[in-house]
Amino acid sequence: MNGEFLRKKARRLLLLADACIDSDTARQLRLMADEFQTIADRGEALVPLTRSNGGRSHANGGLDLR
Repeated sequence: MNGEFLRKKARRLLLLADACIDSDTARQLRLMADEFQTIADRGEALVPLTRSNGGRSHANGGLDLR
């Protein structure tokens, strides 16, 4: 995942938080947005996918995200 993707997710979370009537849920959404933004700002990749065994084995615990 790249920084642009994470920033878009952060913006969507902030929009959801603004529209949320439950203050606890809105707070959690804002915290999630802040975490995504922080990761994007640092330029950190979350979990890069690696191909081996015909593309079936991934560094993300075996989940196929295609």
